[in-house]
Amino acid sequence: MYNRVEYWVEQGTFRPVKGKFYSDSGRLLKIIYYRNYMERLGAVRPAESVIIDAVDSTLATIAVFNESRFQDVPDAWFQRDYLPRLQIR
Repeated sequence: MYNRVEYWVEQGTFRPVKGKFYSDSGRLLKIIYYRNYMERLGAVRPAESVIIDAVDSTLATIAVFNESRFQDVPDAWFQRDYLPRLQIR
């Protein structure tokens, strides 16, 4: 969990552009860039994100979102103790 998050959005469309994630002490931990916007589930959404580790900038992750679908999410999924039981499909 992050103490503070800053988001940049595109003026007019409000598309996410970038996010910065900070620790409790105020240290920058992660930077995320959103890219490759596509029409999905009735709206234009980013199909990729690049996540850079701000502590070690040689580490990065590219997340590609291929299969979008609507799904009901139970409230229990938002509890930290439930995370080990989640199965990502």
